[in-house]
Amino acid sequence: MVSRNSLVRIVDDDESVCGSLSFMLRIAGFDVKTYASARLFLDTDDMNRPGCAILDVRMAGMSGLELYQEMLRRGSPISVIFLTGHGEVQMAVQAIQDGAVDFLLKPAQPEKLQAVVRKAIAINEKRLQRNKELDEVRMLIGQLTRSELEVAQLISKGLTTQMISSALGISEQTVKVYRSRIYKKWGLVNAVEVSRVIDEYNREIAAEQNGSRA
Repeated sequence: MVSRNSLVRIVDDDESVCGSLSFMLRIAGFDVKTYASARLFLDTDDMNRPGCAILDVRMAGMSGLELYQEMLRRGSPISVIFLTGHGEVQMAVQAIQDGAVDFLLKPAQPEKLQAVVRKAIAINEKRLQRNKELDEVRMLIGQLTRSELEVAQLISKGLTTQMISSALGISEQTVKVYRSRIYKKWGLVNAVEVSRVIDEYNREIAAEQNGSRA
């Protein structure tokens, strides 16, 4: 089931291709918008709107591959499908290794086109949901002081108040105060819920660190 708010963008400098793809997708119930160039897409598209983009590999000016790299640079969450000729398959495969969803050989067949677009939109929706969850975690973490975050990290490891007191060199009463503040700020009632938030936060930090080393 595709969200009604999802938009399929087609970026191709061949008007006949845009028209053909647009027709095949509209009859399947998709909302479609076409762009005659990569620059027009970058200048006018609302990339915050859910959906996907079908990019022609070879276009005058900025190519589809160059457009995709610019979308990645801007942090666009839109899923990307490449439209390619037989001689460009290797380039499309490389783009998939960089994170694109799939590629379509010209001329695209209606059933294949619609299936790949549904797949791309589903991936986009999952990505947006994941981003929303991460934003909520960042917001919760941002509510804590440095000392409260230190206590929350130890709570997530299953340490008792006495153990946290010993590890941080603070009184047990201070630990209890911090614990109470964490629960109140986050609207939580037990250590298990704190652990879920902290575990998510730690996974995000680890992913960012791995990405920076890539």
